[in-house]
Amino acid sequence: MDIGVQQKKQHMIRGQLVEWIQGATPGSRLLPERELSSHFGVSRTTLRRAVDDLVESGILKRVPGSGVYLNSSPADKKYKICLAYDNEMDSVHQPFLATQLHQFEVEISKRGGIAVPVPFSVNAEMPPALNSADGLVLFGSVYPSWLPVDKPMVILFDPEHLIPEASYVLSDEYFNGMIAANYVFSLGHSKSAFIGDTERYFWARDRYRALCDAAAETGNPKPELLANQYNRPVLVGMAKQVKASGVTVVVCANDYIAMGLISALHRIGVKVPEDISVVGYDDVDASVYSHPPITTVRLPVEEAVYVAANELEERILHVGKNIPKRITLLAKLIVRGSCAAI
Repeated sequence: MDIGVQQKKQHMIRGQLVEWIQGATPGSRLLPERELSSHFGVSRTTLRRAVDDLVESGILKRVPGSGVYLNSSPADKKYKICLAYDNEMDSVHQPFLATQLHQFEVEISKRGGIAVPVPFSVNAEMPPALNSADGLVLFGSVYPSWLPVDKPMVILFDPEHLIPEASYVLSDEYFNGMIAANYVFSLGHSKSAFIGDTERYFWARDRYRALCDAAAETGNPKPELLANQYNRPVLVGMAKQVKASGVTVVVCANDYIAMGLISALHRIGVKVPEDISVVGYDDVDASVYSHPPITTVRLPVEEAVYVAANELEERILHVGKNIPKRITLLAKLIVRGSCAAI
């Protein structure tokens, strides 16, 4: 199954479980796994992952030999935060989105609140869960006109859509691009390429611009720009194009693209990093399991979630008194095996 479809199903199941939890009695037991998977129309593996996330966040608890139970009463929760994201977000975003949603659920649970993932569509009506929310966190780049701007709101990692009432927690993508660019050129690479859709995504555009500027500053040729369809991984045709171009390093707009490129290069007999080095961005969980593991720029997700949760708490507790903030955090280079010196 495509990773985007799988992640989307998992988030939807988790959101429906949380909605059930809000109206359930403390200590209530979930239906058996087989019945729940049949009810939601998903595999038991997908259901189990959604339940495991809620167990890890402290909302549910497993009792060996007995089942899964509601760990605490929703009435005891301090507040409810809706994690609103675009239900039609393309598959390239899904791994990074999954990481953000999970971190928020864990963080809000630690603070005595409850986080509810809410998928939405720009053409749909407002999901009922947003009406009862104490605060909102927005992911993705589509913001419907019906968003309740009277509620405390934080937008994560997306500076492009201006909502004056919202606070922003961001990472400087040009700076992040420079982190990767300075590293690859310090290893002696001169001819480079970038894979990403710089027309559609601001973060790809900023990362590529940084690579170009770093190349110019070090006297290297302008990096070649390649684009792939974001609804699927990099395929063999693009890997052949990369090989034919004579580049020694490819910087990919994110880890999803990097994993696809490495796989495609292997299929045509190109070794990574012996023949071509590859660098990604985001440091999604799967990047460490790639072969070789991906050198990447880790976005400060945990820190961003913590800062965003603090900002929401302040705005919930002091409604109308807090001025929306714009907070920028720094990323970090994670060196693994996919990139090597010339």
